[in-house]
Formats: sequence, C-alpha cells, structure tokens
Amino acid sequence: MNKGLCSALAALIFSFYCFSALAEVRQAHTLQDSALRAEPSASASSVGQVGKQAQVLVLERQGGWYQVETSSGQRDWLPLLSLRFAKDAQASRSNNLGSLLKLGNQSSPASGVATGIRGISDEELRSGSANTSASIQNLDAFAASPSEARSFAQQGGLRSQNLPYAR
Repeated sequence: MNKGLCSALAALIFSFYCFSALAEVRQAHTLQDSALRAEPSASASSVGQVGKQAQVLVLERQGGWYQVETSSGQRDWLPLLSLRFAKDAQASRSNNLGSLLKLGNQSSPASGVATGIRGISDEELRSGSANTSASIQNLDAFAASPSEARSFAQQGGLRSQNLPYAR
C-alpha cells in the first residue's frame, strides 16, 4: 500500500471513532420526579411524568435540555440538571478514542459537574421578539418583593445596615 492510501485509511478510521463517540446514545437516570416536556422549554406543555431513579436513554442535547427516551418508548424533553449519567456509559464513551490511540490516562472522569446555560441568546435580545419578552416576564415571577426579602433576612438572623455610597 502506498503512503497516501494508508493515511486516508487511518483518517477514515479516526473519524469513525470520533463520530461514533459523539453520536452515542447514553444511558442516564432521573434524580427526582420530573415532568416530560413536549419541547425543550420550561413553558412547553407537560406530556408525562417520570419517577425518581427512572432509567432513560439520552438522544440529544439542546441548551439546558436533553431529549430522552423512556422505558415505554416515549420521546420527550427533560431539564439537564434532572439527569445523572451512568458511570459505565461515561467511561466507555471517554475511552473509545483513548483506547484506539492509547492517549490520555485511563482514570474515571471527575465527579464534579459544571453547567452554564443562558435562556436568551444575543440574537433574541437584539431582535426584541415576543418570545424574548415572554422569557423576561417569566423571570419576573421569581423576583421577591422588598417586604419578602426583609422578612426572609430577619428569619435568618440578618439585620440591615446603612453603608456609605461607594464611589
């Protein structure tokens, strides 16, 4: 075999392993009772319920949501933070490419999780669409009134202090 053909074959095998690792369906379980949503949105209609520790297959991620398939075959959306992935699925997924190339260490992935999600994209803010204003109005429901905030602080043993204006 000539050198070019070997390089092309190696690149093809490498890309196969990369894409198979990315497209892999992963098994997970729910951390609490969760409502299945028709769309990846908290305002989407609830189409069902899954119990705590329910086994699901994760098919796709979109923002802070995972499309899952339940044991009954139902395909809907769950919030990202309501799922925990099976450790064996994480280990096999992370070791596919590493075992092929013998790169990296073979230790299990760290148990810490960091998640960052923004609900409104820059484009949505610039356009000022109706959906954006609805999202912002949804946030208003979480705001505490000044009297609620004072009451909560007093319950925790906090007291107010007057501070000079910082310049």
